[in-house]
Amino acid sequence: MAIRGVETVGVTAGTVLIVAAPKSVQIPSEIWLVTAGLVAILVLGVALIAWVSRWHRRQGQEIVTAHDQLVAFRLLYERGELSHDEYQRIRAQLLPRLKEQSARPMVDPTAGKPPLAEASPSLPTSSPPAPLDPAADSPDPPLN
Repeated sequence: MAIRGVETVGVTAGTVLIVAAPKSVQIPSEIWLVTAGLVAILVLGVALIAWVSRWHRRQGQEIVTAHDQLVAFRLLYERGELSHDEYQRIRAQLLPRLKEQSARPMVDPTAGKPPLAEASPSLPTSSPPAPLDPAADSPDPPLN
């Protein structure tokens, strides 16, 4: 039996469940536009926050020390891309910063431990050994 605007959903043990069909509701176009605008603003806000967060993380990782710069300029000098005078001028500018950075105690930020020099005072602090004379080390005398 069909009744207009009524739908039969199911029949079990002789019981008929009747549900009224919903009427279509008209939502004004202004509400759709406002909703779409808010969704767009939310998506742009999330994208902006993600971009700023990624940028901030990269800034913390890109710390270039004077040592890193000196190594890079040394490689340029060795490849011939810098003249001796240019390298010496750059080196003279970086050496004070290098000495300043090496004077600061280095602390591991993840572990919070004291620097290696303070953690193990039993290590010798002598200068490295002098380079060996290659003539003194050779077991065979030079041939004449």
